[in-house]
Amino acid sequence: MSEDPTRSGGTPHDSGVEPKGSAVEPKGSPGQVEPREPSFGARAAESGRRAVTAVAIAAGLIAAVLLGWFLFGEWWISVVRQRVDGSAFSGFAFGLTVGFIATVLAAILVRFILVRRMPGFLRVVLGVLLAVPLAPLVFSLRIAMNKSSGKPGSLEYQMLVDGRGYQSGVFFGTLVALLIVVAVVWWGISRRKARAEDRAHVSDTQH
Repeated sequence: MSEDPTRSGGTPHDSGVEPKGSAVEPKGSPGQVEPREPSFGARAAESGRRAVTAVAIAAGLIAAVLLGWFLFGEWWISVVRQRVDGSAFSGFAFGLTVGFIATVLAAILVRFILVRRMPGFLRVVLGVLLAVPLAPLVFSLRIAMNKSSGKPGSLEYQMLVDGRGYQSGVFFGTLVALLIVVAVVWWGISRRKARAEDRAHVSDTQH
């Protein structure tokens, strides 16, 4: 007669037989949960969000071109003329301010448009509002592209004569704002990566 291993001080594992109801460790590292693929509804919602975001930004760009290239000129030249008053320094300072503020406001609006929980209609509204800060930049782009062919009395000629220094100021203001925006975005991405690595490290140490 064979001896019961449990009576001789052994354990059920000593007999080479796995006891019923014992848990089997899943493959992979302990405590690791296999990521689940998103459902069809989640994928459809994400695709719809991206489509609405693209439409909102495209609507803002189209409205900015229509406003800044075709409808903005006469009124904006009168504003620049009053602020510059024949001074190249005043023109540069005003252009620097306009370029910087317009670029920063456009970047802020784009950031809000990209918020995941933003309702679709608000994305479109913000996209249309994006045309407001972009309009003076589009108009300055028009002046820069057509300044060589500007005839006396044209918008390009009036801006170059009455708004001396303004175009250069817009260029430098936009450039400085873009550098700041890129630095902020890079810092935000680096910070999120560092937080994710810290959470992963804490999760590994707990397991």
